[in-house]
Amino acid sequence: MESTFRNKVIIITGAASGLGKGFAEALAGMGAVLILSDINEAGVKAVAEAINAEAYGLDVSDYESVRRLIAETIARHGRLDYMFNNAGFAVAGEVQKIPAADWDRIIVVNLNGVVYGTTEAYKAMTQQGFGHIVNTASLAGLIPGPIMVPYHTVKFAIVGLSRSLRIEAQDMGVKVTALCPGFIESNIYESATTVDFGRGSMRSLVPFKLVKTDVAIDIMLRGIAANKELVILPRYGKLLWWMVRFYYAQVRKLGLKSIRSFRRRRPANV
Repeated sequence: MESTFRNKVIIITGAASGLGKGFAEALAGMGAVLILSDINEAGVKAVAEAINAEAYGLDVSDYESVRRLIAETIARHGRLDYMFNNAGFAVAGEVQKIPAADWDRIIVVNLNGVVYGTTEAYKAMTQQGFGHIVNTASLAGLIPGPIMVPYHTVKFAIVGLSRSLRIEAQDMGVKVTALCPGFIESNIYESATTVDFGRGSMRSLVPFKLVKTDVAIDIMLRGIAANKELVILPRYGKLLWWMVRFYYAQVRKLGLKSIRSFRRRRPANV
């Protein structure tokens, strides 16, 4: 796997923390040429300095900024081998309580940010005749569920974008992979926008043991190196994806159990 990424020019968005930081550290160890970006400029610079990478402050919801980063990367390095569209956050709560502003923000960051990075990287990669676009979706992009409806919505869209473009891009020499991890040790639980319950309660919604970040990163990088269409992990994720396709009634029961449990545990005065 290491030879797959050695000396490859790779842009990673959302690289100041979580999975983005994990990808950066792992790929740096494999000898990749890394261009890291994040809206947290100080944070991404700290990560970049530790692994000898380039760093940029970037708001992925700003199309022109995304376009400029990709153009400057190619001008400086002569090519773009991988585009990791990873930046994003979560919104949790019941839909009737979630304000429109939270919907707007998760759409412009989680979805538009991926669309901008994907389309601009794709334009460049079709011109050079090669490249690999990697979009961080989620198991939430394959399996419906309550409490995090906005998050599921945008992640379903990212899976649809990635799988559809993969077909369109094949004859252009461009690969597309959607990453669909389950519950990973990351800062997404603490950084999530929550409605009617505290951020600390996010972890209480997780019905499975969290997968260690380094383990998840290794599985996903191996899937990317193998050019998989979807990288689903861990084992329960693959089982749930199978159940959605062939035994949906049981998945729906699990979702109902989850939302009913959430409502019972929520304070009565919220």
